[in-house]
Amino acid sequence: MELENSPSGDSDDVAEGDEFHKWQTYQRHLGPLWPMGERWCASLFWQRLDQGAIDAMSFIFSNLWIRSWRRRHGAFLSREPITPTQDGTKAVASLAAAGKYRYQPLPSDTHIRLIYISTGADGSAMRVRFSTVSLHNVPPFETLSYVWGSQNATRLIDIEGSSFEVGENLYDALCMLRSGDAERCFWIDALSINQSDPRERSTQVSMMPKIYAASQRTTIWLGAGANISAETMELLTIMAKSYEETRDVIVTLEEEVWRELGDLYANPWFYRVWIIQEVAMAHEILILLNGEPWPWAAFAQASYNALNRGFKFQSAFDPESMLRLERIRAAFRNEGPAPTILQALALGRKSLATLDVDKVYGLRGLSVEEFEVNYEEPTTDTYLRLAKSITDKGGAIIMLNYVDDHSFRFKKRLPSWVPDWEVRHGARPLIDTAASINWKASGDHAVYSGLSARGNHLHVHGFVLDTLDRIGNLFMEEVPLSGVSKLGTLSTGGNSLRAQLHSDFILGIVSRRVTQWRTLALKYGTMFLTEDARYDAYVSTLTAGNTLSGDTQLAAERQGYELWCRVWTTASRMDFKTILSAYDQYSPAEMAQAAGFMRLHIHAAWGRRLYTTRQRGIIGLCPALARRGDLLVIIHGGKTPYIIRNLGNGQFRFIGECYAHGFMHGEATGWNEGWKVEEFVLV
Repeated sequence: MELENSPSGDSDDVAEGDEFHKWQTYQRHLGPLWPMGERWCASLFWQRLDQGAIDAMSFIFSNLWIRSWRRRHGAFLSREPITPTQDGTKAVASLAAAGKYRYQPLPSDTHIRLIYISTGADGSAMRVRFSTVSLHNVPPFETLSYVWGSQNATRLIDIEGSSFEVGENLYDALCMLRSGDAERCFWIDALSINQSDPRERSTQVSMMPKIYAASQRTTIWLGAGANISAETMELLTIMAKSYEETRDVIVTLEEEVWRELGDLYANPWFYRVWIIQEVAMAHEILILLNGEPWPWAAFAQASYNALNRGFKFQSAFDPESMLRLERIRAAFRNEGPAPTILQALALGRKSLATLDVDKVYGLRGLSVEEFEVNYEEPTTDTYLRLAKSITDKGGAIIMLNYVDDHSFRFKKRLPSWVPDWEVRHGARPLIDTAASINWKASGDHAVYSGLSARGNHLHVHGFVLDTLDRIGNLFMEEVPLSGVSKLGTLSTGGNSLRAQLHSDFILGIVSRRVTQWRTLALKYGTMFLTEDARYDAYVSTLTAGNTLSGDTQLAAERQGYELWCRVWTTASRMDFKTILSAYDQYSPAEMAQAAGFMRLHIHAAWGRRLYTTRQRGIIGLCPALARRGDLLVIIHGGKTPYIIRNLGNGQFRFIGECYAHGFMHGEATGWNEGWKVEEFVLV
């Protein structure tokens, strides 16, 4: 069933300017080339060729990608103590030892050090003093959230008459926070914690959520280089307002303004694992932009509006980095039940830390569950110890939903069923989508899990549902194509988009995955007997059963998909004026619905592949590492089906969670199929 034969696209009477039908006409002009391309990209030969090349190169490129991130951002994400280093003409280590500030031990594990920033004019020496108080009886104080910055550049401050070295970024923040009228009281981790005392450091780190919760407000410092132009500030201000006002302003803006806004949202602060608990626990948050405090709520509203109006998908910035934090903050402000340690760690999966073990230690304070901090233990051992702890508490099956894409792992000794919390690149867990609340793939089967004697193997019970057969290409585009492209309305660098896309070769490359996925679902999804049923299953699979309003009616899903096909007709970010073109043709409600469907599609399918199975013709989404011949299984106690690989000798490699349309609510357990329940040993 081709897209143009869908219920809303079967008429040849097309209104002038309908870009969706222009694309259909263009496909017909390609004659036999288009269907030949569809059959080719959905063939088993192409599948073997494509997956073989990916398997050969994924390890190299994933390692290069991660190492590149660390080289570029590692210094800005660091939480390690600043160490004196050589600074060109003089050694920082040669500072007078007699004048260096020496910390006094805290009276108890419930005491903290507050910092009073003395008054002073710009350019004068930075002076601060400490006050040791009990966290149970503290005066009004503020907290600072920032990135530590480079450890190679240090500045001197005066602490009670003695010198002390701080990073350049912290020094700039202190200068910005200093008042000319009165002292200001802060808790700042780099100063308030004696970083050279491991015991104090471990104790204070575990108290940080309580410290941020006790403060009056938290000020966010994005760095001296985060200043933005007046035009970008105007755009940010207006984005927090009405749709009509936004439309009037963006008409006059240059592309450079959008790029500058993109740089703001790409600031390293948004990606630090440590800031999650700082944002979650703070009462009031102010962001310093151009030296002026901006309320967090206003920044969040501007980001939500930008997302709902589709700016993310057709311009050079991505508000998701901010909105991820806002969603976490909103969840904590609602004062619901405290998260488990597994839920807390999932919040920081996309964040970065210089020390891999801090992906655990930096978030454990958000959970009520205890987990011992041990910086002397190898990271692999820490991750395995955490997995065993979760298993002992009955959480092994839900933990499987957080297992990462193995192709991005550095820790090859880690068992396949243990999440590697260092890995941030890959698909978002399906278990974190809204639809998962009602999932119960294993029906009423009780959880069974157990560890081997050495603790490296996980034993689970379940049954094989089917075997993977056809597997599509990996969805990794930043902006997914809907399968149609807007032609004849945009221009970039003097060349029309029609001219750029007119080449059959380019069209085949751009649309290959989308065309392939649709072909696989409509041709091989034989579990669904009619074309309409396969079409509906395909649309639902694109979002893993998630809908914007929570409405599960097929008509609502179709409407969202078909609006996306019409509105989101370009995958290019080269020209931000594509936003204006869409505004001219579609209502605000249509724009919001199209953007919403794409958002759900990205959350569910990015980093995954579409698959069909060998015997039953099931349609679903599987992990990037899944291959033909892998087993689609139901594990007792699991909310989703899973993919495992038979290694022989009764052992299996765990690949990851998956979506199987029609099997997310216990349907398989209700079939009278005589399923053979067996034990799977995951290694």
